[in-house]
Amino acid sequence: MRKHYHSGFTLIELMIVVAIIGILAAIAYPAYQDQMRKARRSDAHAALTQAAALQERIYMDTNSYSNDIDDIGGNTSPEGYYTIAVTNPSCSSTVGATTYYSCFVLTATPNVADPDCPTVTLDEKGIKGPSTDCW
Repeated sequence: MRKHYHSGFTLIELMIVVAIIGILAAIAYPAYQDQMRKARRSDAHAALTQAAALQERIYMDTNSYSNDIDDIGGNTSPEGYYTIAVTNPSCSSTVGATTYYSCFVLTATPNVADPDCPTVTLDEKGIKGPSTDCW
């Protein structure tokens, strides 16, 4: 009688490999997503820093910060991961028909949810928010 040798994987071996891959994926994917969120924040930093520089240039020319997002580069970050907004909190004065703003807050809101940093802000004093972890 001849012995038949079978080559290949058994079902148990295959299931062990699938289980190991599943465990690795369950650990690796959330870590990957977290790193991607952190990497995308640099897009917000670049947009806010550029907009703040443009605000300072406008202030030098007009003695007022702008409240028009189109004056400071538009409402989308360079890579498109964030939406940029400008607000001028209660620091305005009106002379005739012209309103002058002595402060601004730039806000970057991610287009994809970021639970750690739902917004990233920068004001005219260079104060970054909401926390240093977001910067």
